[in-house]
Amino acid sequence: VLITKGFEKVTETPALRAADLSAIRQTKTTVGVNGEWKRVTRIGGKGLAAVINREFLDGIGRGNEANWARNYLNSNTLSGSAELIAEAPADKSGFDYRFEENLNNMISQPEAAAVLMLPALDGPVNLDGIMKRYNESQRSTDFKCNSFEIRDETEMVLAPSLKAIYLPKNVRLNSGPVFADIRYEQRGQTIVTKRHFGIDSDRSWCAAEEYPRFQKAMKLIEKALEARVLYLRSGTADKIKTKAAKPQSS
Repeated sequence: VLITKGFEKVTETPALRAADLSAIRQTKTTVGVNGEWKRVTRIGGKGLAAVINREFLDGIGRGNEANWARNYLNSNTLSGSAELIAEAPADKSGFDYRFEENLNNMISQPEAAAVLMLPALDGPVNLDGIMKRYNESQRSTDFKCNSFEIRDETEMVLAPSLKAIYLPKNVRLNSGPVFADIRYEQRGQTIVTKRHFGIDSDRSWCAAEEYPRFQKAMKLIEKALEARVLYLRSGTADKIKTKAAKPQSS
């Protein structure tokens, strides 16, 4: 419910907390020596996120999943095959689906690549829309600062002839209601990324004077999500030791 009458500030009752809009994204990618990828992305959701997941699949329509997957590949100029599948959730309060891709041309120059450790699909939290709220240089009115959380776990398995030479910085952030814990780890040929970030507040709208603090924190998260893992094909890579960036905290 949106309330405006009789209040100095726009608000909602009750305000969502992070657990009420919680997205769980699990991705496993196998990277071939010639740039081919096999990627499976599972999107889970609880609370409002589960409702959004269900609405996403209902909007596509039962029986239209193959067409949607084909259009996804075409719109992203990807060559290969893909499949979108609804899954039974781990508990009755959730709603999950998975997206499987077999891609021939994910990496155009397979001898060296800098890759994002992100799922194929964003899931129920419109992260792009949330981040765009913090592109203004300043605010003179209240801004939307509703709660959400995203939990990511991403595994990337490199072919034996590929070598990771750079892992992004670990990030830990606690700035009022904005939080982030992002970690990278290498286990042999597997790069593991774990992220938990979002906003946990008892308000849906915040005062203009709070904007700079929110903006700084959200921009740090945005930057962390754009970090890439760098790998090379053996021959060049054998002469270079893997470099892990120093942890970053705020």
